[in-house]
Amino acid sequence: MSEGTGEGKSRLDRIEELIERHVIANEAAHDAFNREHKALLTAQIIMTDNMNKLEVKMLETTEKLDGLIKVVDGIIRRPPAEGKQ
Repeated sequence: MSEGTGEGKSRLDRIEELIERHVIANEAAHDAFNREHKALLTAQIIMTDNMNKLEVKMLETTEKLDGLIKVVDGIIRRPPAEGKQ
C-alpha cells in the first residue's frame, strides 16, 4: 500500500521522518535555550555582585564627601580671628 511520491517511501514513513526531524530540531533548540538561560543567570549574578560593590563604594564616597563639606563649611563660616585682616 505504497502511496508513491518520493523515493519509494510510504506517506506514513515520510510523516514519521518529518516528525523525527522536528524532534531533533526541538531538542537542539531546547539545549541552546538552556545554555543561553545559564549564561543569563550567570551574568545576572555577576551584575548583582558588582552593583553591591558599587553601592558600598558610593556610600564610602558619600561619607568622605560629607566630611569634606563639613571641613570646608567650618573654614568658610569661621569668624575671622581678631587682629588678622
